[in-house]
Amino acid sequence: MTFTCRILCKHAVIQLIADNELRIRLNGGHYPPFEGHTYLKRLMELIVPHWRKYLRAGNKEIGKFITEMAARPEVQEQLAVCAVHREE
Repeated sequence: MTFTCRILCKHAVIQLIADNELRIRLNGGHYPPFEGHTYLKRLMELIVPHWRKYLRAGNKEIGKFITEMAARPEVQEQLAVCAVHREE
């Protein structure tokens, strides 16, 4: 996995936390729809089921979560797509 793909995965998780999780916790509502960069939305769709499990888990290590997400084949495939669209 390239450095760019790891950064994009981190960026998607940060966007999920800051632009979406805080929004619904402070203002109510739900996601999707997702707020943030369009090129990361599909990636967030892939991550969100795991994110919900993570939030219910007792031990929350965000770095480990990001590493696990970045290692998932479906996420890696989407990371490659995001990297291309990010450059456009």
